Amino acid sequence: AKRYELEPIGAFVWSMIDGKRNLESLCTAMRNHFGLGKKEAEVSLVAFLQILSERGLIETRGPKS
Repeated sequence: AKRYELEPIGAFVWSMIDGKRNLESLCTAMRNHFGLGKKEAEVSLVAFLQILSERGLIETRGPKS
């Protein structure tokens, strides 16, 4: 089994991924927890989620219809 070490923001986001929260709610939680600006939080979150997806650790879905 592989092990990954995450920095604090990555660990926080990982702990919040539950299949129910959307990108916006994850971003808001990050902003509130770390005092980040909207753009900074969005860029960091999207980049981190892309890495997790590319490594097969999460699946991303589009908006529900």
